[in-house]
Amino acid sequence: MSLIRWSPFFEPFTPSDFFVGSNLVPSVNMYDTKDAVIVEMSLPGVDPKKIELSIENGLLTMKGSSERTTEVDEKDYYHKEIRSGTYVRQMTLPPSVREDSAKASYDNGILRVIFAKQKLPATQKIAINTQTTKNS
Repeated sequence: MSLIRWSPFFEPFTPSDFFVGSNLVPSVNMYDTKDAVIVEMSLPGVDPKKIELSIENGLLTMKGSSERTTEVDEKDYYHKEIRSGTYVRQMTLPPSVREDSAKASYDNGILRVIFAKQKLPATQKIAINTQTTKNS
């Protein structure tokens, strides 16, 4: 028998981690490739027609809802982790993203938004004046 050790650095995972109040909080990955920044959100069972995407000032906002498809009374469940409700996720995009290049797709429960990258200006160094002035 193996034991799971407690660590002060990691909180235990519980299904409620995906919910804030009655809102869903879907998992998101954002990663970099040579030419693009890709954002992926796990939305199994969500109708892509009910997903709204917007970008403003470097902030990607994803809104939507998942509706219950079965009519089972809450008291008839033995165990319930599959939830329905609304969700909103916001991600700050890296400065290298060209916001006007966004292309979104939905396949097998994964929403994918791809952004082309733009070349960022080189870092400019600023000289510091070390001369002091005397008060007369």
